[in-house]
Amino acid sequence: MVALTVGRGQAARAMVAAHSGALAGAEGAYQALFDAYGVSWVASLDELADTCELLAAGRRAAPGGLAAIHDSGGERAHLLDVAERLRVPLAEISAATLERLAAVLEPGLPATNPLDAWGTGNDADRIFATCIRALLEDEATAALALNLDLTTEPTPEASYTGLAVEAAAATAKPVAVLANLASAVDPAEAATLRAAGVPVLEGTTTGLAALGHLLAWRDFLSREGAVDSPTLPPPGSATLPHRGLATGRGGSGMPTGPRTGASGRGAPGSDPAPRPGNGGGGGWPRRGGRWRRRRGWPCWPTGGCRWWRRGWRTTWGGRWPRPGGSAGRWR
Repeated sequence: MVALTVGRGQAARAMVAAHSGALAGAEGAYQALFDAYGVSWVASLDELADTCELLAAGRRAAPGGLAAIHDSGGERAHLLDVAERLRVPLAEISAATLERLAAVLEPGLPATNPLDAWGTGNDADRIFATCIRALLEDEATAALALNLDLTTEPTPEASYTGLAVEAAAATAKPVAVLANLASAVDPAEAATLRAAGVPVLEGTTTGLAALGHLLAWRDFLSREGAVDSPTLPPPGSATLPHRGLATGRGGSGMPTGPRTGASGRGAPGSDPAPRPGNGGGGGWPRRGGRWRRRRGWPCWPTGGCRWWRRGWRTTWGGRWPRPGGSAGRWR
């Protein structure tokens, strides 16, 4: 479970009370509760998205700390600063692994973790592949982050996507691409990685925090009596709707099939909504209008639906099941 709480500050607590009448919990109480039940407590929506994507990938961290490989010395130093601030443990790789790295790195590049493996660019794919394999095979590596910008490359040969997919396929340890700048992530590259089951974490700070939650979850499971999730999602299902394609999902992140139509989205141009008893499984989930609006689903003209108040209409002639089992004409 991943939680984002609000109302930590005095002004925010007042807004929580004014909005819903609820009381914002004390930070110490949340900390004790979440520690007891292994809840990942995040500080922002971006960290929430990165953490959910990483944990939902289904791989559990091995013993040890985080290993990271870079193509920039400056970004490597930045990761070290952030990891120290967030208290994310780094893998203390063995002397044998250091020798393997030193044997393939170009002159002037120190063999260390985190590792900057980019020199002149000559034979870069072989160097990176060898270094990735060495880091993953070290017993002190719990998970590997490929710390890259993931920008649009002029040719496919210049992309790191293939290396990341191959690395993930060759190990049972968690492997993620840690993009340094969310706004620079190429959507096509990210979609390819996610379709192969490789999480794409969008931001150095939020991505490192997510990796820290992954290691903390491992530590929680080591406690006596702790229980892991009974089932794990299929590979590639970690993608959130706004982050592109995922296995078994349409381009909008909605599940495809009779409920949503071929386009995977309940919108004009897709198949009409199912009628009760006509293979639709009882129609749309009975959820609030705000929940449906955020996913592009039509919502009932009740419960404060803003689309309805703004005069939004469709030309569908099918009946939409209303909450409670009755059906009313939607037009």
